[in-house]
Amino acid sequence: MKKALLWIIVLFFAILTVGCQATKTYYLGAGVERSARLPVAEAGQSAMRWQDDYVIVDFDLTRETTSLTVAGTLDFTDYSRIMYVWASYLKVQIFFLDVDGKVVDYAEILPQRGRDVSKKHKFNLSVPQNVAFSSVSFGYETTFVDDEGSGSMVKAWPTVGQ
Repeated sequence: MKKALLWIIVLFFAILTVGCQATKTYYLGAGVERSARLPVAEAGQSAMRWQDDYVIVDFDLTRETTSLTVAGTLDFTDYSRIMYVWASYLKVQIFFLDVDGKVVDYAEILPQRGRDVSKKHKFNLSVPQNVAFSSVSFGYETTFVDDEGSGSMVKAWPTVGQ
């Protein structure tokens, strides 16, 4: 009985681990529209801004030989501030793109949790530079909540299978 329970526990954690690893590859190869791409210098620091109808990301990207640092702020557009008071379970990722605008790597820049739309939110990410890339883009998903408690889901992700 104990042996069977041990095998069930081991199998459960093995499936859980494999499932988590598989999610890291989901966006690899996905396409990003040219208008959403920001070209990046091959070395040094670049100050940039990415924006859509709901969010604004101002950031510095520093490329070194083996590492990469992305630091900045996520802010919400005037439209978001007028219409909503809260971004519930906001998830934001940076996407590293090849010359064709295909995702070659990505990382989460803000932990998934609620955010006050009236405030700026700082982030700082340091990761190994494992792949060659020529531009970056951002993606996010959230449910915006208005002052009456109604929610509107908004997401902007690269196109998988493009």
